[in-house]
Amino acid sequence: MKLSIIIPSYNQGRFIGRTLDSIIAQDDPDCEIILMDGGSTDSTLAVVERYRDKLSVMVSQRDGGQSDALMRGYGLATGDYIGWQNSDDVYLPGSFAQFRARLAADQATGAVADVYYGNQVVMGPDDQVLYGKIFGPFQLPYLLYAGWNITNQSSFFSRKKIQEIGGFDASLHYAMDFDFYVRLARGRARFVWHDAYWGGFRIHDLSKGSTLHATRDREYIMLRQRYVPGYDAGRPWARQFRLRRAWLKTKRILWLLGSGRIARMLRDRSRPSPALLKGGVGA
Repeated sequence: MKLSIIIPSYNQGRFIGRTLDSIIAQDDPDCEIILMDGGSTDSTLAVVERYRDKLSVMVSQRDGGQSDALMRGYGLATGDYIGWQNSDDVYLPGSFAQFRARLAADQATGAVADVYYGNQVVMGPDDQVLYGKIFGPFQLPYLLYAGWNITNQSSFFSRKKIQEIGGFDASLHYAMDFDFYVRLARGRARFVWHDAYWGGFRIHDLSKGSTLHATRDREYIMLRQRYVPGYDAGRPWARQFRLRRAWLKTKRILWLLGSGRIARMLRDRSRPSPALLKGGVGA
């Protein structure tokens, strides 16, 4: 089974080397790395030059943003499963091997999934682990109403299913992943969660997750209006929406308590440990 990793990038010279190192360190013999750079003007290209022999595809030209870069990268990918990693985030050690092991086990039973995903650590700019996030089994209502329960940093997607749903919406610049997951679920994709830390999301001053909140929120409101029945875009926190959100969050807390995972989450939040970056941290 061939794996393709697409990296959309623009002006991430400070971090892209760490992203590439995290992929190369997986020592995966059948993985192609596709770097789609949007014409960076910082040190990105100089850093990437040191990795040219490890890259299957390297493109540097102006593009229409991250979604456009992902679609172009997808068009060049040849893998059976595809992951995409932001150029300031990382895969954790052992994540590719664990994904392959789970896929092989499912292939043996004929129960292959369209999406495999693990948990996530949240990191600072100097690789310090801030806390871990345990996602649990995927539920579309939770994503729509309550928050993230899957992220690209720790996910692998069937190429066939991506093609089936039409890939990414290039008109979206901040919520294309949210839209992508919703369309996967509505397209009856099978999601399998693996209870281990597979990816790291980095928070820093220039990350998309830390800036442009108003623009990002407008896209989420527009998408919820598209996907949530009765959603009022003029009143995004209307009482009915808030009640559903609170109920889903309560159910999640009860699940974490009942499964014994709440203690692990609290431990990871109160005593952040570099050990999380070693990957493969399960129940």
